[in-house]
Amino acid sequence: MNHRSARSALRQGILGTLGLAALAAGAARLIAQEHWLRQHPGQQPAARGNFGLAFDAARGEMLLFGGAADGGNLKLGDTWVWNGVSWSQRFPVHAPAPRNVHGMAYDSRRQRVVLFGGVGYGATYGDTWEWDGVDWTRRSSANAPSPRAAMALAHDTARSRLVLFGGVGASGVLLGDTWEWDGVDWTQRSPQHAPSARYHAGAAFQSHRNRVVLFAGIDSSSTPLADTWEWDGVDWFRRSPVPAPPARLAVALAYDPLRGRTLLFGGQGRLGAGPLGDTWEWDGNAWFSVDSLPSPAPRLYARYAYDPLRAEVLLFGGNLTVGPIESDETWVHGVGPTFRSFGGGCAGGAGFATLSAHGAVPRLGQSFTVFASNLPPDHAALMFLGVSNRTWQGFSLPLQLDAFGMPGCRLFVSTELASPLFNWSGQATWMALIPNDMSLAGRSFYLQALAIDRVANPLGAVMSNAMAGVIGG
Repeated sequence: MNHRSARSALRQGILGTLGLAALAAGAARLIAQEHWLRQHPGQQPAARGNFGLAFDAARGEMLLFGGAADGGNLKLGDTWVWNGVSWSQRFPVHAPAPRNVHGMAYDSRRQRVVLFGGVGYGATYGDTWEWDGVDWTRRSSANAPSPRAAMALAHDTARSRLVLFGGVGASGVLLGDTWEWDGVDWTQRSPQHAPSARYHAGAAFQSHRNRVVLFAGIDSSSTPLADTWEWDGVDWFRRSPVPAPPARLAVALAYDPLRGRTLLFGGQGRLGAGPLGDTWEWDGNAWFSVDSLPSPAPRLYARYAYDPLRAEVLLFGGNLTVGPIESDETWVHGVGPTFRSFGGGCAGGAGFATLSAHGAVPRLGQSFTVFASNLPPDHAALMFLGVSNRTWQGFSLPLQLDAFGMPGCRLFVSTELASPLFNWSGQATWMALIPNDMSLAGRSFYLQALAIDRVANPLGAVMSNAMAGVIGG
């Protein structure tokens, strides 16, 4: 698009957007964005990496077991639960031996958290344990995978099976076998296709598509992988999305059923390299890179699990470097509400037009009001609502508007919807009723005001600062 056509599009945005769909219709189009929030509980597990983490739905709490500290030299065997606000340690009568790089997943049919394998002091384990909310019980079965560590493990809720893939055996040999646990016995599967042997891959079950998603890991040549595979209960299928997250190992993966996305955070790009701190989403067809601030520092060997009661994903711990520097941080994301300012407006006859919500935040089923001030008195104004703060009309955002007759002004949001602001003496309010629809929880939207100011610049309009909101439940 050239500057003339872009200028025309901008004028249409000023004069012709009042006929767009109503806000409620546009709300369904809002895109989700990861929103990280660090928690600061008083008591918490010690810093660690490579532990087990799974949401215990029967008891409504997150379960953490074991892991390693001191660069892997100290093996841990403690049990902790997170209730959405605080951590508390449990002291069961029985428990697995201290270990790290074990697999852990929740069996929803039997209401048990299942733990398998891992590495302890001088031992690689092949044992199966279950947590019932009070105690750990070791399970015996006729068949079982060979002892291993760093395997991928996820619960296939459609078929009531835990699916285990790969890992590294006691002798250091990489494994590429597929096993399922039905609560009584382990069964080895013989699919026609399968990912290559690997360890430190990530896995999660996408319930809206009934697929176990497996991503990345490291192969026998110590090469990090970037391939995406899916298990349908019968066979593995390789997917070839473009773009995709860069190759990595020790990745954290979790599934958000509210938005139908598998979420990925961090990992390590190659052995000996520093950790990664990027966030990606997989919707079943494509990977999307997600930018969010603030966010956890880059890390590997962290764990990630979805909490459906609170509609948020919990991330704990991980290694902040390749060496013995582990984290004890607790982070959640996919949560709201927040409403914050970003970017700056451009000066008009009344100064800088400013948006604020006076500390309010957007919530489902509630009215949300935004206040505009320092507008040119008694001039027409619009509030733009956008689904993106990255692109508009083929241009990257923020877009400098100097070439369009608005020197010093910038467009920060896409302009899918617009509504008039009734500007009395330089003040205006914008109000929206947010639908009570849980699919909107955790979704982001962006606002920016435009006001007519015939003396400010050749186009005769000024822009306010922008606001970014995340809808809360």
